[in-house]
Amino acid sequence: MLVTATPFMESGQPDTTYDLVILEQERIGVCVSEQSIGDKLPAFCMERHINLDGTFCIGLDAGRSILSSQDGEHWWNAILEHFRCQYIARRKGFWPLKKGLSHGDAADVQIRMEELSNPLGWAQEIEEGIFRKKGWLGEHLPKINQQTNMLMNQRTGCPRSCYYRHFPKAKYGCDQAPFSTRCEKRHKPILKCNCPNREAIYKLVLLEMNRRELEEKYFDIVKRKAKCCGSMKNCPLRDWENCQRKGRTHDK
Repeated sequence: MLVTATPFMESGQPDTTYDLVILEQERIGVCVSEQSIGDKLPAFCMERHINLDGTFCIGLDAGRSILSSQDGEHWWNAILEHFRCQYIARRKGFWPLKKGLSHGDAADVQIRMEELSNPLGWAQEIEEGIFRKKGWLGEHLPKINQQTNMLMNQRTGCPRSCYYRHFPKAKYGCDQAPFSTRCEKRHKPILKCNCPNREAIYKLVLLEMNRRELEEKYFDIVKRKAKCCGSMKNCPLRDWENCQRKGRTHDK
């Protein structure tokens, strides 16, 4: 099916008009790409959620369960939201943080992390750790003691840099933010062994380790088949290509 779509931004202004082809693939379901792949969007970009075959990644298993008109409407809205994200990526070089999704099987692990962290109010910490490499789930993860199945160095501070709450709630939980604009006391950091959320932190660290391993497996496939489009500020494929060029330069 051939379709022409002009998504509208949140401002109400129309964006680029896209000529699309909608088709059904075995094991994937309904998917969509540009009629002429690489016309308005990159032919491939893992950071902009465009697959190796030019189809758009609009969500986990998004095209597999379209059984009603309501399902179809939900799917089409996801396509339009994908284009809004493409607009932001084109202008800023970043995919919107709230719309980020890990690649391949790593997406399932990310969802498990979100299910564990959202009730604790840690959604932004998870997003920034995964997609911006910031915070305690960013570049360097807390170390795990394989024998005790606990975080190492239990007498050091919580990885989230938490402090005890202001009296009388000192034993009820942990906060990262200041307790009060008028409070001048230096509150003690919560130790790992005393953190009320230490089990959740431990599980999230393990899940992030697993997510990174699965991302690396996906990347091993991508780097053999594609080249960086150069449109994003942070791109592991571009970084890998730069390392390869430097290696060849040194060899000469």
